[in-house]
Parts: sequence; structure tokens; C-alpha cells
Amino acid sequence: MRNPVPAIWLLANLFHPVILVTWFGDWGFTLNSEDIGIALMVFIYAFLFSLPSLFMGFIMEYLISKTVTDRTNRYLCWLFFSPLIALLNWVLVASLFGGWLHWRELSLAIPSMIAVVLASDRSTRLNS
Repeated sequence: MRNPVPAIWLLANLFHPVILVTWFGDWGFTLNSEDIGIALMVFIYAFLFSLPSLFMGFIMEYLISKTVTDRTNRYLCWLFFSPLIALLNWVLVASLFGGWLHWRELSLAIPSMIAVVLASDRSTRLNS
């Protein structure tokens, strides 16, 4: 696969709920139909709300591939910019729905930033 952005986006969306539950320490769910429905709804909304980061990822990957020639430096640039893309996506979605951003709410973006770094690591191991 030449462009790893779709694989990274998909893996980050799959890692994100687990990291989110671990981050907030809420393991009190059961396997009944209501909890499964809620989990499915969270997955669908997470995929929809993360679409801007998919498009920003394509743009960032294109810019990095055109400006950085060394493969290791490209990977390091991606590891630096991909969490910033996730943070920018969170700020974009939060500003569209809430209007105001508070510094104490930025901790909600940290699980998605961790998920994208983990997905970047897994995706590059699969592609090498």
C-alpha cells in the first residue's frame, strides 16, 4: 500500500474506543442489547466526526512526501503531525457543536491523539 493514511485512520478509529474507556476508567458496561447499541452508535459517530482528519491526513501525507526525502524523517514528521491533525479535528468538531473551547476540555482529545500514534506504528509495521 503506497498511501497508509486510510489504514491509519481505520486503525485509529478501532483503537480509539478502547483507549477512551481506559482513559476515563469506565469499564462498567455489560453485553446487553442497550450497551451494544450505544457502542455501535459511538463507532458510527466517531467514524463520521473523524472524516475531516482523514482528509487532513491525505493532505499532510502529500506535503510530507513532497518535502521530506528520507523515509525515516518522513515517518518522524508523520508521528509529529498526526496527533496535531487529531487535535485540530477535535477543535473543529468542538467549535462546530459547542462554539466555545475550554483548556480543561482539551484532555478529551488526548485518547484520539494516542490512538493515531499507535495506529501509525502498527500501520508502518504492516507496510514494511
